[in-house]
Amino acid sequence: MREQQINYYFKTNWKEIFFFIILWLLLYIEPVKIGSLKISQIWKAGVVVGMFGYLFVKHLPVYVWIGFLFSFKYLIYIKVPYGFLTAIQNALESMIFPLFLGFFYIKYKNRSDSFERLSNIAISLSLFLIFSTVPFMFGLETLNPVTELDKYGIEGTATKGLFYHVAVSSKIFSIATIVLINSYDRFSNNFKNKIIWIFAILLGIWFVFSSWTRTGWFIFLIVILVSLFYNSSSRKKIISVILSFFIFISIFWMYDNNQAFHFRLTGGSVYRQDTELSVEQLSSARLPFIIVALDNLKEEGLLGQSLGYGTQHSIDLFEKKTGMSIVSHNATFNILESSGILGLLLFWIFIFLIYIRIKRYWKFLDDKFQKNILVLFFLFIGFYLTSHGTPFWGEIIYSCYIIAALSNKKISEHATKNSFNRDLQLR
Repeated sequence: MREQQINYYFKTNWKEIFFFIILWLLLYIEPVKIGSLKISQIWKAGVVVGMFGYLFVKHLPVYVWIGFLFSFKYLIYIKVPYGFLTAIQNALESMIFPLFLGFFYIKYKNRSDSFERLSNIAISLSLFLIFSTVPFMFGLETLNPVTELDKYGIEGTATKGLFYHVAVSSKIFSIATIVLINSYDRFSNNFKNKIIWIFAILLGIWFVFSSWTRTGWFIFLIVILVSLFYNSSSRKKIISVILSFFIFISIFWMYDNNQAFHFRLTGGSVYRQDTELSVEQLSSARLPFIIVALDNLKEEGLLGQSLGYGTQHSIDLFEKKTGMSIVSHNATFNILESSGILGLLLFWIFIFLIYIRIKRYWKFLDDKFQKNILVLFFLFIGFYLTSHGTPFWGEIIYSCYIIAALSNKKISEHATKNSFNRDLQLR
């Protein structure tokens, strides 16, 4: 019993700290080029290829193999070989999720402490993703391009930490902070852990805000509310109502009194000040790109719609029609244009099989872990519907909780009991 308690609470060791120091240094120098390739592309490709080679000969769940098929589908499209390097990059990035699902499944499926260890990995990674940004608060210069905030009437740059895109950093900060908010019980055993938890939460909330992305703000707020009210006692619900009241009062006050915040919410700037927050204004930030993507799909015909025409050709079409080298800012249409209906179908089969597996064992999960799974589901859906989806660091955290849920000791006992009962019936 004592050993289970020790495993349950958050703890780390010098080996893990050394690993995260090395990881920080690696992420910091990611933008540096060796020849025509960035260090980020080299090490990530090496990890993906190495993990796939390791897992290829293993007995993996069906959903992992479907995830691999979805990734490889990026390499098959009607414009091949045009834009093939971009297609390879898409395939490698999309393979992270099924790879870590498979890796954690193989590593922890037969361990009695898998639930605690996987949860601890997700929490440790969340802490790293937040605290890794602290050096930049004290003046460390990033090697990535900075995002200036002068168009909102304030000096400085958006918080990005170790990451290239501010949209990516915002999502990562949101996921890490939400994970930690819902993991307080794992930090409640001593004063040191409580202090770490409080500082991490405060920093995470500040980083989400100071990344200055509307999508990150909205999704983060929605999931915070889910975290406050889902599976909470009556006492906690009352506290949550009071806290929610103060959150919304603070938002309205900042909207009326902070010009930069007002500009960011409404899509305005110091050069375009006559903007107000509305449903039409919010939808106009994404809808035109979706319309362009639909037009692209229509022009490419049935074969292009079925198999896709590659991300690079999609970017070319967007540049021709909008003057910007971008994609649709919507995960569904990104997949449709790059990989076609077949690619999108494989992706949703992959997600659906995971959902079915978790649903089957949902009743064996305790209330707190059910909340963890639910809030991560909201984050996944929110980022999927409003942008390009979840960055791969978030997918690693998702993988930890999914495999932790499916390797719960109660689930194993239930499966063993059912197998024993079937054996008796056969006899």
